[in-house]
Amino acid sequence: MKFTEKHAELVGLHFGDGSLTKRKGTNQIRFQLRGDAISDREHYNNFIIPLCNELIGFSLIKREVGTVYDKNGNCFGVSIESPLLQDFFEKLGVKIGRKEELSVPNWIKENKNFSKAFVRGLFDTDGTISYKKNNTSKSKFHTVGVVSIVSTSRVLITKTAFILSNLKLKHYVRVHKKSNGEKDAHRVDIFKPHINMFMEVIGSHNPKHLSKFEIESKFGFCPPYTTFLQRKQILKGELNPFSLYAGVP
Repeated sequence: MKFTEKHAELVGLHFGDGSLTKRKGTNQIRFQLRGDAISDREHYNNFIIPLCNELIGFSLIKREVGTVYDKNGNCFGVSIESPLLQDFFEKLGVKIGRKEELSVPNWIKENKNFSKAFVRGLFDTDGTISYKKNNTSKSKFHTVGVVSIVSTSRVLITKTAFILSNLKLKHYVRVHKKSNGEKDAHRVDIFKPHINMFMEVIGSHNPKHLSKFEIESKFGFCPPYTTFLQRKQILKGELNPFSLYAGVP
């Protein structure tokens, strides 16, 4: 298999929101990716589904990949099942079964463009971009931005931080200790103004993330708790972002 940036991004997507399992008593391998049925839908329709069709559907199993909802309709994604998936993912360095400590495959770490694509896939699934108020300022607007990638896998966050260092992207690694038997949450954060460089070097294919970044770039702030639809309306000029602060001192 000749590796490409698309393969690297697929691995990042899988490490974020994917599952790869073997049906008991059969040789069938099932690969699924799932996101929010509303805010991630454009990402799936415009990028993830075409990507999976290109790399797996048409080229490997000779059919279009299927789509899947959860029973409550909250999640939407792709579902692919075939014995051929085992060899495909083994070559990518992706293990079948429960995701525990995830290590970035060497072929990704050793290539700068593959590394960028991998982090982009991971960010688009297990990452967030958010804006908060500046506690040292009296401004009511949310101007302090942070890009975060969070995982229960310490190894994954450590290796992701290593990639960011190689790309000269300033970041911070933290761990949030959990109680009651829950796994600790490991995270890597990139703060403003370094978000601009992150978006330039890594970028995103997820409109959910891009909409927040584009609003902040245009207005200098991004209102919190907005829906994806509201952010699209702001960018189209159909909703004034300042109106969302009406009554806020």
